[in-house]
Amino acid sequence: MSRTAYWTAAAVLSGVLVAALPFAAGVIKEETGAADPAPRETAAQREYDRIGYFPRWAAYQREFHVKNLVTSGAVGNLTTIQYAFAEPDPKGRCSVTSKGGSGPSAHDDYVRAYKAEDSVDGVADEADDALRGHFGQLRRLKERYPDLKINLAMGGWTGSKYFSNGALTAASRKAMVESCLDLFIRGNLPETGGAGGEGAAAGLFDGIDIDWEWPGSPGYNDNVHRPEDKRNLTLLLAEFRRQLDAQGEKDGRRYGLSMFLPAAPSDIKNLEVAKIHEYLDYGSLQGYDLHGQWEERTGHQSNLYDAADDPGTPGKFSVDASLSDYLDAGWPAAKMNLGIPMYGRGWKGVPGRNKGLWQAGTGPAKGAHEEGLEDYKVLARREGTVHRDEEAGAVWKYDGDTWWSYDDPELVRTKAAYIKKRKLRGGMFWSLDGDDDKASLSAALFKALS
Repeated sequence: MSRTAYWTAAAVLSGVLVAALPFAAGVIKEETGAADPAPRETAAQREYDRIGYFPRWAAYQREFHVKNLVTSGAVGNLTTIQYAFAEPDPKGRCSVTSKGGSGPSAHDDYVRAYKAEDSVDGVADEADDALRGHFGQLRRLKERYPDLKINLAMGGWTGSKYFSNGALTAASRKAMVESCLDLFIRGNLPETGGAGGEGAAAGLFDGIDIDWEWPGSPGYNDNVHRPEDKRNLTLLLAEFRRQLDAQGEKDGRRYGLSMFLPAAPSDIKNLEVAKIHEYLDYGSLQGYDLHGQWEERTGHQSNLYDAADDPGTPGKFSVDASLSDYLDAGWPAAKMNLGIPMYGRGWKGVPGRNKGLWQAGTGPAKGAHEEGLEDYKVLARREGTVHRDEEAGAVWKYDGDTWWSYDDPELVRTKAAYIKKRKLRGGMFWSLDGDDDKASLSAALFKALS
């Protein structure tokens, strides 16, 4: 689920989960069968999920570290952290390399040594520590907050290129899942930079989150894609569930499995919706990137409901319409989390008619790290007038030239009410490095759902 999961893929090319205390999984009857029905919790028996993605690159793009979750108070607002991302290699297997950027990076994951002042517990990493970097800091965070779940997310917008290869055959699916569990559940990390080794990350992750963006679609960078991706995804999830359950029996615990779900109707059609949820503890719906700077006109990027005056270029999208597509196809509301952005989409050169809404700009607005994209913490401080579309459930800021669509605490509270109304499982944020130093967005969700 990445913040760059542009709706260009939905409009042009083809049309991020693990629970805090997830539904007990049934036994897989066979690879092509569904899980046995399992007892389900009611809303009164558990708290709502409050999930946040922690992207690896936050450390060097935004100087955002695991410690920031403590100093901002965000960790107290969350039930689950998703660490993003691991990426399948060309054979479709999980791997860790020394490569930088958004790809797998052993340095960021578990080699980088943290100084005492940057560490969660105020203790510096030692040279002989097998688990340093983000993984080491997340382990220390988990020690301080034992109820917190931490999961490993696979794929993302820029890392889904080879999912199709891993899902292709029974043999490739088995090998893919074995490689992922060996690295991130059994914790057998490659030794590099004096870190890693057998069992180095054992016990850190509570499960796996699948962020294949998207089956049957070329996605971001001409992903490998096949017509049979639709069926193969179901079989891949069945294999993950089978192996996670087998590992859980050995370890005396249960490992979760979840998935980030597309909002575009053309991408939803490439999922066997009524089948895949049986293998998952829950899914998280992409509740953002509905409009963005890849379009000429300004538009709401995360509106709850259809906007009556939306000119429909490239399409009229809303969270509610996408959710209804899933529920109509057989997805249980109680196994769905609503995705909420901690960033905005923006345009420059926007004329003042209609307060800038649905107007043609001259191009993407300037963002600190990406054109047309900016963190909530920056947008909250920007000059401009805040406008709200109460009927659509959307907010934007406009200064007479630059126009930004984003979520603020008030809109998050509105979405919390929607989660309760639709009897959903909870909410999910992409991504935690976009919130301000008071964790205003995650705090708004926590308070509203509590």
